Amino acid sequence: MTEELVQETFVKVWVHRKKINPELSFKTWLYTIAKNHLLDQLKKQWAQPLFEDYLNHCTNEDLTVTSSDGSFDFEVFRQLLEKAKKELSPRQIEIFELNKEKDYSAAEIATQLHITEQAVYNYLSQAKAILQKEMKPFRAMFL
Repeated sequence: MTEELVQETFVKVWVHRKKINPELSFKTWLYTIAKNHLLDQLKKQWAQPLFEDYLNHCTNEDLTVTSSDGSFDFEVFRQLLEKAKKELSPRQIEIFELNKEKDYSAAEIATQLHITEQAVYNYLSQAKAILQKEMKPFRAMFL
């Protein structure tokens, strides 16, 4: 992420090089570009469903799936989620992944799969019920 931040910052500098005012501080301008790009990336990361689930999970005191040092192990969560998804039908998996992992709206999924939005909601509801059952230690993330 850091390498991407640096690269994107310098790409923006290059693209907007004609706007550089030699009378103003280049260092401040560069810092502002980097800071804004970093904030944009953090906002995107916070919007990621898996990251959001991870944060919710870390703050839920009722959960017992932890690593040996007492902290939450995201890899354990990911493995359990993959195992639980095997209980879903192929269509439920497809719709769940499009919605929760790729952040597609129900309307976008319906258009892409040539089904109604209500069908998308039905599949998501069914998938949610199955995943809640299969992932009881992580139930707060699916509520």
